[in-house]
Amino acid sequence: MKKATYYILLTSLLLAAACSTHGTAPEAEAGDETYREIKVCTSAPDLKSLVDPATDMIYAYTFDSEHNVSWTGPSSIENGIYTYSVSGDLQFMVFSNISPENPATEVRSDADIMLALTPRYLTDEDMVTGTATADMIPEDGSALNIHLSRITSKVTAELTIKTLEGELLDLTGFMRTASISLSPQSASYIINGDYSAGYDGSSTCTLTGGMLEESATSYQICNDMSVLPTMTQVSETTDLTLTITDSEGQETAMTKNLGYALEPNKHYKLSISVTHDDTGFGFRIDDIITEDIEINLN
Repeated sequence: MKKATYYILLTSLLLAAACSTHGTAPEAEAGDETYREIKVCTSAPDLKSLVDPATDMIYAYTFDSEHNVSWTGPSSIENGIYTYSVSGDLQFMVFSNISPENPATEVRSDADIMLALTPRYLTDEDMVTGTATADMIPEDGSALNIHLSRITSKVTAELTIKTLEGELLDLTGFMRTASISLSPQSASYIINGDYSAGYDGSSTCTLTGGMLEESATSYQICNDMSVLPTMTQVSETTDLTLTITDSEGQETAMTKNLGYALEPNKHYKLSISVTHDDTGFGFRIDDIITEDIEINLN
């Protein structure tokens, strides 16, 4: 899986900067329906994300008076201004870096929910959204300012195993792989018919590490992975379950409550310390240290 190795801190949107032009996603056939052109400026100075709201592809989901949905990419991106061709019956818009053709995310719209974004599998890709109603479009033809927000959390987790005396152990003698499961996490990000937005459904997300290096005393379970935040309607806090698989394929699972909920647009760096009882078969989670709950991703 491709991993990001650096981050961009978006402190301001520089409209004078030169921006590359991206391809345009398919648009609906015009027929007898009237279309109009709108210009959009995405302003996100506090967006902790790899998504650049001045140059990256941002898709527009548009809804008419009957809540029928269509989507399009920008016809141009110039100096941080996105230009879209939209229906003349436009009532509501959702802007996002996620397209309906994204294989990692299910995008749906039905009678009860105007738009739902549901991760199909875990990636390091951020999900950002912003909304606007038709009456917010400037009548003078100037750009509509849209604020994009990251709707996912970031999780990084590292594992160490220690003796009762606190000495770091060589992990190759105890494990093959390890994973963490977080619950209850939200299953989908939704926008309702009344234009309200939030999270829906309860799920468990599992993050599994890769190959264990020889003579390693620490193990990277995940790095900068994107997950939807805790489903606080179910629980005010998140449970973390650590599963260690040994060289023979046997699994040992242990659970600890983090004591807080994972929130969107925050990065959680977890140092998980496990103590091994060498008088018998047994592990216990000694501590989970959250080094940086909120961190600039740069």
